[in-house]
Amino acid sequence: MILDEVHNLLGYDNRAVNLFLKTFLQDGGGFCLIVIGTEVLRKFIYEREENQELAGRLLDLSLKRFPHDTSLALINSALDGLSTEAGLRLAPSIRRDPYFAERILEGCRGSYGRSMRLISTSIVLALEEGASALDIEDFRRVFDLDLLYFNPENPFLLSDWATRATAAVGDAGGLSDSDFGAASKTRRRRKAGKGVPA
Repeated sequence: MILDEVHNLLGYDNRAVNLFLKTFLQDGGGFCLIVIGTEVLRKFIYEREENQELAGRLLDLSLKRFPHDTSLALINSALDGLSTEAGLRLAPSIRRDPYFAERILEGCRGSYGRSMRLISTSIVLALEEGASALDIEDFRRVFDLDLLYFNPENPFLLSDWATRATAAVGDAGGLSDSDFGAASKTRRRRKAGKGVPA
């Protein structure tokens, strides 16, 4: 059994959290418990005297984030692979932007898991709308719906992208306003009843 984001329980009565975790860790349960959380959870389990029994039942395994370059390579690979698998091309607003993976990772504040969810949800949105290509507008809309609470700066705003990408790579080979304008002006219509705002 996997319990994720357990550190979020720590805002409540710590005795209740301790008892909750111990209940899952009783001998003879017949299953393995994996508890996932931040450093706050690790300190709660291993550095509090009243949690010695709990600490003795869990193996402390710290997983480090992927190196930045590895994360970017994995995001680029997922973007290409998942969109191809879904039968979608990458629109010029994505294909011509050498920093698109960086924008995804930066927007998700370095979280590889959130980055993968953003990519897959953007692909689903494009498919639901009958698109033949995945473009920046899909990412902007999904970010506004799912991640704005987490990061109030949406990295997929069109003018912001055009400015940053052009400044970074220069006019030759960079993005132009027409790369974004075409995507935003010819936006496909949403199918009724899908619950995604236009």
